[in-house]
Amino acid sequence: MATALRSNMSSCLVAIGSNLGEQNELCRLAVAKLEAHPRIEVAQCSSWHTTSPIGGPSEQEDYLNGAVRLRTDLTPFELLEHLNHVETQLGRQRKARWAARTIDLDLLLFDQVELDTPTMVLPHPRMAFRGFVLAPAIEVAADMVHPPTGWTIQQLYDNTRHRPTYVAVAGPIGVGKTDLVSTIGNRFSARQVVAAPPESLLTRFFGDPKGEARDTEVAILQQRSAALDARNFSDHDSLILSDFWFDQSFAYASPWLTTERHDAFGEECLMVGTSILRPALLVMLDAPPEYLLGRIQSRNRAYELALTTPCLDRLRKALHNQARQPNVGPVINVDVTVEDHHEEVEAAIQALLS
Repeated sequence: MATALRSNMSSCLVAIGSNLGEQNELCRLAVAKLEAHPRIEVAQCSSWHTTSPIGGPSEQEDYLNGAVRLRTDLTPFELLEHLNHVETQLGRQRKARWAARTIDLDLLLFDQVELDTPTMVLPHPRMAFRGFVLAPAIEVAADMVHPPTGWTIQQLYDNTRHRPTYVAVAGPIGVGKTDLVSTIGNRFSARQVVAAPPESLLTRFFGDPKGEARDTEVAILQQRSAALDARNFSDHDSLILSDFWFDQSFAYASPWLTTERHDAFGEECLMVGTSILRPALLVMLDAPPEYLLGRIQSRNRAYELALTTPCLDRLRKALHNQARQPNVGPVINVDVTVEDHHEEVEAAIQALLS
């Protein structure tokens, strides 16, 4: 145990997992090696949880998962380097994504630090909806706050326990929301909520976007509010998927409304959505504007053909900003140009349901 740490120490949360070899011994050794570092103090260690593997190659053994809360004066990059060093010492070999491993040490939280670099993303990008990560984490860090959502670890865990489980799929025009919901919804036998606006409404909107944006989005809000009325669902619906996110209307209106009209529209959004089902997970699909424009042109809907890459880029940025607002909850960002993006979403849903 470290004994001479400086006063300016950070509080960190690390997940530990193993599904190869002597799992109990490997996890115990991992904790011991962290404790042995002169600038790390293991404040708390959770109990060990056995869970089924999610994603990756089939026929893997069950995982043994746990979590430790650390105090350290290392930087995030120094701590990550040490975690990787411990993994190597304990025989970790990096092969296929989500493949079996002797030991896995994931840095989940480092105080309230947010980073997105080629070598590190903080907080861990998938921790907020993984029940198998959050279950041991609440034993040692229920009070720690996940900075993008502003939720505590306890709140994140409770969110995974809510039933029915509702996942909203959002993204800019042309990104493939409905296709993905259909494919994955069939895979999970989910209840699918698809609320496509009438073509006449969209034709009128695209004929005069600045003049029609507010009325169009209000009409869409009302339609979607009825589709997502919480009274329409029950615990018998194990999984619900929608090809829209109710709050996306605020972002969709932004490229065309003045700031004053946009703020007023935001108030209307709040009033209309008081009794709707809220997603346990928001799947935010994205792609470069050139890719989106190509898909829009290929489906050849006359009312969409006036869209431009600058307009689509403004919409993408508005959606990204909306997804980072308080109380949105867990979000997974998915690049649809990546070949295995369906697998990414499926694994996220499996983790949420586990």
